[in-house]
Amino acid sequence: MTNNGILFDSGIDVVMEKEEFKMNKKEIIKELREILKVYHYDSKTEQMSKDVATSLENLLGGLLK
Repeated sequence: MTNNGILFDSGIDVVMEKEEFKMNKKEIIKELREILKVYHYDSKTEQMSKDVATSLENLLGGLLK
C-alpha cells in the first residue's frame, strides 16, 4: 500500500521510498526479454500461456517503438 510516495508493507516497519523501485526503460526491456526467454522460449517445463506470452511481447514491442 502506498501513501504519498512511501511504500508501507502491511503495517510492518518496512518503509521504503518509491524511488528505490523505479526501473528505467532499458531495465524493463531487459527484464521482459529475460522473462520471455526463460519461461516461454527456452523452457520445456515452465511454459506460460500463449496469452501471457503475447501480452508480454506486446508490452515489449510498445517499449521498443
